[in-house]
Amino acid sequence: MHHVPVNEPERVDGLARTLGPVEVTASGVGLIIGAGIYVLLGPATELAGATVWVSFLASAALCALTGLSYAELASMFPRSGAEYEYARQIGPEPLAFVVGWTMVAGLVVAASTIALGFGRYLRAFVGAPTPLAAVAILLVVGAIGAAGIKRATWVVLALSAVQAGGLVVVVVVGAGHIGDVDLLAGRGASGAFAATALVFFAFIGFDEVITLAEETR
Repeated sequence: MHHVPVNEPERVDGLARTLGPVEVTASGVGLIIGAGIYVLLGPATELAGATVWVSFLASAALCALTGLSYAELASMFPRSGAEYEYARQIGPEPLAFVVGWTMVAGLVVAASTIALGFGRYLRAFVGAPTPLAAVAILLVVGAIGAAGIKRATWVVLALSAVQAGGLVVVVVVGAGHIGDVDLLAGRGASGAFAATALVFFAFIGFDEVITLAEETR
């Protein structure tokens, strides 16, 4: 029977199983908050107006169904390849190839969106050029990732705490303004629907948890 020393993390295909429920959850939540709240809330509100909350609820419902599907597949095929692995199990290799590269393209777009959002914030605070700041944060994040999953997780935990804390501050400050705006006076169903599609994209994070399958205890 395979024996794993007590003081050494179990390894599968060279990956150390060092992550627990807290670290994995923080990874997903941090991505969702970063993309969904701090980057795309403004554009979504421009589309839906005051009814943007409806778009978030609708997107959350869709993501819940998708998340349950991911959970089922991840339990059946716990591989870091995630969507590529699922497609490979049910279809021919060319299908898995297309699915895998489609996910890569989607993640490149998502990373670019978040990086540019960071760049805009940095420009607002210190006047740094947005493209330069976006490239810089991508390089920093890449270096952290290359340092190892455990070190990267410490950064994720810290940043997730900061992001959640920022939301708490916004709620506290905004609590006194509840009722100032009619939350049903949006820009119609078309605006809310358009914002829902944007917000659904912003919920990236829950689907990235499955790529950590081989690094999770």
